[in-house]
Amino acid sequence: MEIKKYTGICQFGRAYAKMLENDPHPSGTIDRVLLENMVRLTSGTRNFLYSSFTPLQVKYQPGTRPELEKYLNEAIGKEERERAVANKIINFCAQIARQGENSCPENLIVGGTEEAIIRRKTDWCTDLARVGCALFQIAGFPARIAYLFNTGKAYSGHAIIEVYWEKNWGAIDPTHGLIYLDFAENPASIVALQDNKDLIVKNEPNPYPEQFQGVAFSNYFIWEAEKYDFTPGVINDYYKKILEMSEKGWPGGLRWLYGEND
Repeated sequence: MEIKKYTGICQFGRAYAKMLENDPHPSGTIDRVLLENMVRLTSGTRNFLYSSFTPLQVKYQPGTRPELEKYLNEAIGKEERERAVANKIINFCAQIARQGENSCPENLIVGGTEEAIIRRKTDWCTDLARVGCALFQIAGFPARIAYLFNTGKAYSGHAIIEVYWEKNWGAIDPTHGLIYLDFAENPASIVALQDNKDLIVKNEPNPYPEQFQGVAFSNYFIWEAEKYDFTPGVINDYYKKILEMSEKGWPGGLRWLYGEND
């Protein structure tokens, strides 16, 4: 199938394209590459994205990322049950987010290796999504990154992951420590959440169905890490202003600050 027309940062309109162009991760680094290669979920791409897009074979070789393996072992111990492992990994990621949520925007660092992200602590969702994706893959689970966009609002993007466990693709939010389950308590895929907003209400303490309005997937395989640049970056002026407004509670209402939608 021809997926080029569904690929890249321009999939969700002009305003979000401009926002993603100003992503604080340095140009050419892993997180920019993942954004530039994301494939939008549509009725036309759905079958492809849930079949051959992400292989179910995990090719990670034990011993190649010993520090990450150490973090994983600390998180899951000797647990082998898939559901328990998934819960322990996601709790580990959510703890990183809680420890990093008060980081001063002036000193905020983004990107870097997964080991560096874990060490410094952060609640930056794209960084945590990559950490979660890597940890699940080391644990033997196929996993990929998912970008969510509420295209009806400014700056309403979020990154989570989708993991193949218990023979289903299931949405997992490393930042907020959420594992999405359907009404039978099986993993709930992102497409299932899009199709049934009641599933979002079931799983989220503060339901936000609109966040799943626009979705795109990107494959990140930790066993191919040598292909990528992991240079970290610092928050740029574009995002500093957004974060400052967020800390103030968006006086005047949430809106595009730089005329992105003009």
